Amino acid sequence: MKKLTEKFLPAIETELQRQIARLDEPRTIIYYEMLTYHMGWTGEGAGSKAAGKRIRPLLVLLAASASGRQWEAALPAAAAVELVHNFSLVHDDIQDNSERSPPIAILVIISVLPFRCRMTSSAFGATKR
Repeated sequence: MKKLTEKFLPAIETELQRQIARLDEPRTIIYYEMLTYHMGWTGEGAGSKAAGKRIRPLLVLLAASASGRQWEAALPAAAAVELVHNFSLVHDDIQDNSERSPPIAILVIISVLPFRCRMTSSAFGATKR
């Protein structure tokens, strides 16, 4: 199990960064900066402890591997699960009026949710109509 975790966690982090990097362009740079901060990659206290344990995406990859699938193919789904989880954390902070998530986080949620939904549907092989 430890070997799988050591193999999967860097891949999860790379996939999360790859997906969020899609927002690194002039019209969405503010969302990119907020997400990289929220994910623990930038800002004060950034680092592996700030990034979290990534249990949910790890479970996605373990399930894919256990079912005989190529775990690499499940990376977009694993990233989507982690982003949805982080969405719920920000949403909870907003509901609790937490100082940790400023009101601008509402804009992130509204703006990034469709991005996550597209990423999730493509991860599961959905096609555009």
